[in-house]
Amino acid sequence: MEVGAYKACMILCGSILETILLDWLSELENTNYFVDDDNMQINLYGVIRRLKEIYNPSWNSEANAAHDIR
Repeated sequence: MEVGAYKACMILCGSILETILLDWLSELENTNYFVDDDNMQINLYGVIRRLKEIYNPSWNSEANAAHDIR
């Protein structure tokens, strides 16, 4: 950010968010999505959608905020 690489910073932040949420989902579903992605499409939208299905409706506002960030 300090050198003005805003697009690169946004990509890195999105990747970090996706990794954290994917790790959380992997623990909840007892599936290693980092190795085996046959069960779902591994992208930020898919991870947010799946977490919202698990925590619905209590995670609704968080899911909307995560989609806004995405």
